[in-house]
Amino acid sequence: MERVLDPSVPTFTPTILVTPTPSPSPTPTPIPTPEPGARIKSGDLAFFNGDWDLALKEYAQALENTTENDVKSAALLGLGRTYLLNNQLNAALDTLNTGILTYPESPHRALMYFALGQTHDALNQPLEAVSAYQNYLNLRPGLVDYYLYEKIGDNYLKTESYQQAIDAFLSALNASANGDTFHLKIHIADSYLALNDLDTALVTYQDIFDGTGNDYIKAEAKRNIGDIQIRLGNPEEGYLAYHEVVENYPLAYDAYLSLVALIDAGQTVSELDRGLINYFVGQYGLAVDAFTRYLRQVPDNHADTAHYYMGFAYQKLGEHAKAIEAWQEIVDDHINERYWPSAFDEIATAMFIYQNKPDDAIKTYLDFVDRSPLHEKAPEYLYYAARIAERNLDLRNAARLWERAGSQFSTSSWAFDSLFQAGITRYRLGEFENGIGSFQSSLGVAAAPGNVAAAYLWIGKCYQALGNPDAAQDAWIQASTSDPTGYYSERAKDLLANLPAFSAPAQMSLNFNLDIERAEAIAWMHTTFNIPVEENLGDYSPLFSDPRMVRGTELWNLGLYETARREFESYRQDISSDPGKSFRLTGYLVDLGLYRSAVLTARQVLDLAGMDDAGTFSAPIYFNHIRFGLYFKDLVVAAAGETDFHPLFLFSVMRQESLFEGFVTSTAGARGLMQIIPSTGEEIARLMAWPPNYTEDDLYRPFVNIRLGANYLERQLNAFGGDLYQALAAYNGGAGNTLKWIPLSNNDPDLFVEVIRFSETRNYIRYIYELFDIYRNLYQVQ
Repeated sequence: MERVLDPSVPTFTPTILVTPTPSPSPTPTPIPTPEPGARIKSGDLAFFNGDWDLALKEYAQALENTTENDVKSAALLGLGRTYLLNNQLNAALDTLNTGILTYPESPHRALMYFALGQTHDALNQPLEAVSAYQNYLNLRPGLVDYYLYEKIGDNYLKTESYQQAIDAFLSALNASANGDTFHLKIHIADSYLALNDLDTALVTYQDIFDGTGNDYIKAEAKRNIGDIQIRLGNPEEGYLAYHEVVENYPLAYDAYLSLVALIDAGQTVSELDRGLINYFVGQYGLAVDAFTRYLRQVPDNHADTAHYYMGFAYQKLGEHAKAIEAWQEIVDDHINERYWPSAFDEIATAMFIYQNKPDDAIKTYLDFVDRSPLHEKAPEYLYYAARIAERNLDLRNAARLWERAGSQFSTSSWAFDSLFQAGITRYRLGEFENGIGSFQSSLGVAAAPGNVAAAYLWIGKCYQALGNPDAAQDAWIQASTSDPTGYYSERAKDLLANLPAFSAPAQMSLNFNLDIERAEAIAWMHTTFNIPVEENLGDYSPLFSDPRMVRGTELWNLGLYETARREFESYRQDISSDPGKSFRLTGYLVDLGLYRSAVLTARQVLDLAGMDDAGTFSAPIYFNHIRFGLYFKDLVVAAAGETDFHPLFLFSVMRQESLFEGFVTSTAGARGLMQIIPSTGEEIARLMAWPPNYTEDDLYRPFVNIRLGANYLERQLNAFGGDLYQALAAYNGGAGNTLKWIPLSNNDPDLFVEVIRFSETRNYIRYIYELFDIYRNLYQVQ
């Protein structure tokens, strides 16, 4: 079973900025008349949270109530940046220019120039932006030159000032500290092309092609080489380049452009390549035609490839019977060729999903297993056959097929899941004795502690259903000790205590002092890793001998959070075997506000101490208050008060959703701390009539995202009768899907988790259960 204590967080795509440095320690109680410096800190925290109105208020009061120039310039910087992110662009221009002109000696002047450049960018004033960015570089040279020169080059491109753009991109290339510079080289080559300097463009594209391993970049470079050769009067060399793209990079759009160029020039192109490229650009009818011509010409050469993608093309066209016919050609005539196993899978899937023929789909999978019982796909396909039977509510057949998979392929990676699913299905049938047998069989092939705990929990459930509470208790005790901190162990503990899911602590305290805890952790570090006591682990300065720390900090101060995170993450991974540096980095990242990376670095230290998941909770509390922190506490507590969710529940959801990184975008397009899809965010904002003038970018504001996410989760909770399992399933997997899963569960929350059709949603609920249990144990008052 997957776990959450050592999270593998997906790579996210950034969109807009968040902000610097709150502390996870409790926010001090405001004094009646804050000093201007305190107002700046308060404004910075509001800015970090995305509360523009409060930030503007605090910065304005700081500006009004101080005579200190540094405080005034800090206030103007805060006001200007807030106006910028609040899309009050003229106000941002006026404020930043005032700060720059009025306080020429200010330490904030460089940051003001950068924010001014961003404002000009937003106003589509490229030359003014160039001037502002250059002024930043004059004040802060040698820190993040590569990024600034790239922005300068981008702005010159907007004005078609190609030579100036080339100069800027070359400066960025020379200043770049990492190897991923191909986008800069492409800009340079494109600019030479725009200047009609074909020879230099040709050499530059060839350098790009030779230097990258990325097929899409290779395709773009080679296609441009072909274009240039044609313009230079070398058509044969141009066509050769196009052919290379067509034959080697069919997934790239440049392959389609090369294909069109070859066809327009009357050049002969392989019908197989033509079919593949048309398929990948969505020209499905043309793909079918090309594959058909190819099969008529050379029926034995790569025929399985042609049939395979012809099937997909027909499927995209909605002609599912013809798709199955294409794949059946592979099954019948191309035995043991590349796509032969996959053809069975595609046929079965099409029969079940598109033709509503579950029995035929099951037979297709079983045919493969019978014909190739030693093939690595055989246990997987037998599992799938059982899954289709279960989806078709033919539960006895499903149970038999899963039991067969577990016994026939007892050494495969599918054995445990097969026997476990057989047990769940027997439970659903009310055949509790048989269910116990299947779960006990699964124990014989259970390698992971989480699987052992799962089997014992369900053995206990079966005994409970049979009216044998003593045997149920014994099984749950076994489950509770098999995988401490794992879902099934923690759920078993709650069953033993007769506690409902997500039971809140009777009392809790959300207050702790991370500085005091850090001192205790430092003493532990010296002892655990034999670090000399004279080495001050509370001193961050040794970290800054690495230029990534310097660049990352400067980028963070500029508000370029995703770029900064990449610098810090590169450094974190390189020091993963150094406990002292990892400890220092943990504290620095928490202070900075980069919580995701801080969490991962804290776990890195505990890994070096040889601690497993359960063992990490014997480490000093400092580490776990970071790993399971109360970040954005005031916002979370406020949202909990509005919705009647327990704050620890919302912290658990937020940690699972984003690991407290507010500027993230998932691969599915979900944004911010609570990972809200833009269309959902728009709907919630409309229903709440808040915030004013809502835009999708508001989802990156913690102040907005947390409140919208909590409100949306509460709507799911109300829609599903107060059932937190079902509300979480709806939040992650959709309300419509949840409505389909509920009738399968017989009002049993444990069974509901098992019958959820999406593995992501099943794991989502399990992970949040684990997290809530951890938060409850950390913050409850005994």
